[in-house]
Amino acid sequence: MAVAKQVLGGVTVTAADIQGAVDILKGAKGVKVKEPLAQAGHPLGGAAEGWYHAFAQEEIAAYPDIAVKPGTHSEPSGHVKEAVLHRLERLAGPAGPRNLADLVTRFRGEADYPDHGRDERFAERGELALGLTLEGLAEPDARLLRRLAGPAFGSPGPQPGFNRLLQTDDGLARVASSLRYLLFDEALIEDRLDSCIRGERKLPGVGEAMMVKALAVADPSRWVPCYVTAGKSASWRSLPCLARSRRPG
Repeated sequence: MAVAKQVLGGVTVTAADIQGAVDILKGAKGVKVKEPLAQAGHPLGGAAEGWYHAFAQEEIAAYPDIAVKPGTHSEPSGHVKEAVLHRLERLAGPAGPRNLADLVTRFRGEADYPDHGRDERFAERGELALGLTLEGLAEPDARLLRRLAGPAFGSPGPQPGFNRLLQTDDGLARVASSLRYLLFDEALIEDRLDSCIRGERKLPGVGEAMMVKALAVADPSRWVPCYVTAGKSASWRSLPCLARSRRPG
């Protein structure tokens, strides 16, 4: 059974925090414990120095087999990390749904979450998406792209640079070209986004908010409508809740 809250290394963590630590440590190479947690911004990254050694030894005392390689009588070099993982997994309890869509559905069912306006937002996304298809970008609609820069499906903030480009045929063509590259080129998505934010595909006066909004409209199964990575509403602030680490850079 999962614990509601637990104090580990002087830090109070929830069951979700514990499952997040499991995910981080399983995804980290090597035998270190504190460093990957700290790099991911996990609460246990700030726990007392060396807390996990006693934590691991207690688990090994209770489950001696986890400290021994199969078929040998020697301790593996990573026995501390393995013991920490073993104990954290016991504390976390059976894994619940890990798919984001399933978690969202569960949240809406269990929380008193205001759902008014949801259908309207979905309708707005569908209307905006028509202008972000290959066909739509081949003959770009300035009116529809102007709506993309507005409050429909969530505001990306004031976009004077983007709107200025839409006032001329040349600017409209530049916008369509950058969006076509961002949404449909075969390069890695992180490289495409980086090019449109700070590289050769960057539009004057246009930053990540517009590019991420375009991605959220065109590919809602992979992108959430949270358009910036800096400030109070930064999308990276939600990563610990999803047990994901923030990539450097």
